[in-house]
Amino acid sequence: MGKDTLLIEKPTIRESSDFRLNPEKDTPRSVYEALRDHQLATSGNLRLLHSYLPPINKRFYEGKLPLPALSWDLSHPNNLGWYLEKDGLALSHRINLNSLHANRPLAEILRTLTHELGHEWQYLYGKQPMKRSPDNYHNKQFQNKMLQIGIPCNKCGVSIGMQHPFVSFLRELGVEADARPFTQEADEEEQKSGRPGSRLKPWSCGCTRIWASICVKVEATCAKCKNAFERQ
Repeated sequence: MGKDTLLIEKPTIRESSDFRLNPEKDTPRSVYEALRDHQLATSGNLRLLHSYLPPINKRFYEGKLPLPALSWDLSHPNNLGWYLEKDGLALSHRINLNSLHANRPLAEILRTLTHELGHEWQYLYGKQPMKRSPDNYHNKQFQNKMLQIGIPCNKCGVSIGMQHPFVSFLRELGVEADARPFTQEADEEEQKSGRPGSRLKPWSCGCTRIWASICVKVEATCAKCKNAFERQ
């Protein structure tokens, strides 16, 4: 799959002060703002993500987060997105969304973006994990923050639902979203592997495909076709 295949109607982009790192009139624009402007002009997918950054920041992070360096690039198939405090180009707060999963519904993509912004919030204002590992990277503080937003996850970072207020927030923005209760279920294959949450598996209702960790059992019905999601 190509890197720029997300075919979704793009909202109107308006200049927003919610991600102005240097709001003073005479202050030069930052490299992050220059990067954003370049992406707005050259990438439909990144333009889409940038359009939702300000409202997500304002609603769930009090508008405090500095503008991250966004990328839309291929990553490991098991990974929906990732956050780095600083990358090899010395860019701080780097967030990548895996273009391999570009065919997901917009609500799911925005959930991943909001989740990764949560790592930026924790790095700046919260209690950082002592070391970055699958067992403690999504610590209790991070899990509580995601639960408060309405996109709860487990200690492996695996989504276990999409609830209000996040669902209501998306609907206010005109994004189709439904609350989807998930239940966690241990899987023998995963227990043997010793790496919980390390693989994603597709579930489909016939018209929509979603991805969930091998340790998650999806118990949801599609709002469009009314069919239950089944593991593929």
